[in-house]
Amino acid sequence: MAKSFNTIRDKVKADPTRAARIAEKKHTMELALALADAREAAAVSQREVADRLDVTQANVSRIENQGDIHLSTLANYVGALGGRLEVEAVFKDQRVTLVNLVAADDKKRSGTPRKGRRAGRTTRS
Repeated sequence: MAKSFNTIRDKVKADPTRAARIAEKKHTMELALALADAREAAAVSQREVADRLDVTQANVSRIENQGDIHLSTLANYVGALGGRLEVEAVFKDQRVTLVNLVAADDKKRSGTPRKGRRAGRTTRS
């Protein structure tokens, strides 16, 4: 006999290990969708991103589907789409820019450090 969805859901919620594994997979899927959406919004194919990053299309697919990605990899990916990566901590009354990463190609053009700089810039809400 088939188990109901509610029964399966309740078992997962009761098991912290299973719940954590599912939450991680959900986060991975959300990140993959966000990266693919950004790429599609820029009207760029995986092959074009691969060419810009000097990697294979399979590597671009791996980046889009990887759950835990290095900030430098993400910055290069975003740079291949024509953007730059900024990381902010958002609090109730302020935003603090933690890192402003510039893709490797932008570094060559602008002389800005690739690894980013600690901006320490805060803005009040």
